[in-house]
Amino acid sequence: MEQAAVVKHLLSVFERCTGQLLSPSKCSLLMNESRDEAVCGQVRDLLGVQRVDFEAEYLGLPTPHGRIKRGAFQLLEERFQKRMSAWKEKELSAAGKEVLIKSIAQALPNYVMSVFKLPATLCEDLMRHIRGYWWGSEKGRRKVQWIPWEKKIMPKGFGGMGFRDLRLVNQALLAKQAWRLIFYPESFCARVLKAKYFPNGNLLDTVTAGDASPSWRGIEHGLDLLKHGVVHRVGDGKSIRIWRDNWIPRAHGMKPVGSCRPCRLRWVSHLIDDDSGTWDETLVRRYFYACDVDEIFKIKIPRNRCKDYVAWHFEKNGIFSVKSAYQLAMRRENGEGVVGSSSTNLDGRKCPHAAALRQAMRAHWLLPYMDSFRLLTKKNLQDDGKGKRSILSAGGQSFRKPMSVNKRWLPPAAGNLKVNVDGAFLPDSGKAAVGVIIRDHEGHVRLSDWRLLHHCRDAEEAEAAACREGIAMAARWPDIPMILETDCAVVAGRLKRKEHDYSMTWSILQEARRDMLAHPVQYDILANFFDPAPKSSYVCIGPVILRPVNIEISAKENEQDHRQTQAGDIVPFNKKFFIPSKHQHGG
Repeated sequence: MEQAAVVKHLLSVFERCTGQLLSPSKCSLLMNESRDEAVCGQVRDLLGVQRVDFEAEYLGLPTPHGRIKRGAFQLLEERFQKRMSAWKEKELSAAGKEVLIKSIAQALPNYVMSVFKLPATLCEDLMRHIRGYWWGSEKGRRKVQWIPWEKKIMPKGFGGMGFRDLRLVNQALLAKQAWRLIFYPESFCARVLKAKYFPNGNLLDTVTAGDASPSWRGIEHGLDLLKHGVVHRVGDGKSIRIWRDNWIPRAHGMKPVGSCRPCRLRWVSHLIDDDSGTWDETLVRRYFYACDVDEIFKIKIPRNRCKDYVAWHFEKNGIFSVKSAYQLAMRRENGEGVVGSSSTNLDGRKCPHAAALRQAMRAHWLLPYMDSFRLLTKKNLQDDGKGKRSILSAGGQSFRKPMSVNKRWLPPAAGNLKVNVDGAFLPDSGKAAVGVIIRDHEGHVRLSDWRLLHHCRDAEEAEAAACREGIAMAARWPDIPMILETDCAVVAGRLKRKEHDYSMTWSILQEARRDMLAHPVQYDILANFFDPAPKSSYVCIGPVILRPVNIEISAKENEQDHRQTQAGDIVPFNKKFFIPSKHQHGG
């Protein structure tokens, strides 16, 4: 009764503040079936509510009254069947039927599937209607289904049609709800659910509740998928458990393989040297296997310690997407292991044993890189009539898409300095190098520098490190406006964003932004030099102007160019950076 009085008081406050009156005759009261009938009557009398039944649907969703059974979704099934029966499959081609199925039939249940877990039998019946429409019928009898539907739901790149498995789509959509609870922990919904289901714990460690509501059971279903795709980004390492959490971002298995000797270390912070702020190499090599040691050293620890946070491993930007979650669910359904981000699926499918064999073979033979094999087709494998066409030439530069490159270096305006940066990465050894050159409007070199990087993850990380070094070098001229110029549009775009970065290069970009904001030149002065018009390639961020050049060159193509660099070309960077004459500018 005390809670009912509080609810009545809150409703009266709402009426006075908004000027909207509540109509008790149109309200319904839902109470636990095990509650005493006398108490329920007292609560109804206090609130002035007499109705105890609800409509079958509210806002397009079934009303959750106890355990939701298949009958609660009857309206959804009827609407689905009505829409499918109105289509005439004989009047459409296969392409037309594909468009209708993907854009309408598969999209109809998305709204309901993003809130509740649909029964498996209902998902199967909905897919049965889709199969029947796709294959068609003749004289009231279904036509022969020549290909199993399991192959039809495979992506087109794997020989399928790209139809969706509604059960896995349902789980991926519910995983997004669980991700929002992690991503927005201060939201009202997240705080209410936390107080009820995991008041003293973490969502990722939550066990199944016995008396959970239907909506929470749906979130638990999506959480099961989410746990396989989240990765912890190391800040200070105080909240990441070494042997239980996913914290090693790699293609197969984000937990350590195991301990090579008894170990009582529990938190990742125990593996970090407090004095240097880097990994304790002796400690890591003592307790971890070699395959884990190399991956751990690739994790960059921020110089300024911050809290750990959770990111989505299957997107390069670290933000959850239903598309990548569905792909993960498909791989789990087919019994495949966890692989890399959705934007690097081809690299993630590499077998580690085959990769080690190729690396050993390259010590004796000249073999093409994996990108060359991906470019091979029947057309470019045609030989010269004698069967002597080289694989290296078949997968070489001639079959790449043409790239737009600015061949001349553009000087900055008078009184400004331009910082050109670039990075090179060798995937076989994991080593990289960065180069920086700072020039004025006449092309005179003010400063040039290069640096070697060990335990680098990819070319994008090398480009991010180059930007960080360039911004740090530019701090020698604190009163002069700077222009940072890089050929990696992805890194430039992330530097321009003000929101938190969740990618694997987050620690490097965080340090670059901090040095960039420490530049004392005011934004208004820079705005007078460069008008940040909507179509301008110059974008003003704090005290530094970022300008991505060769924006048509993607990070993948940039990585392919770096792979062609020989080990001896890493230092010095004479190939990439040189002192230009007055009429000839490089870089």
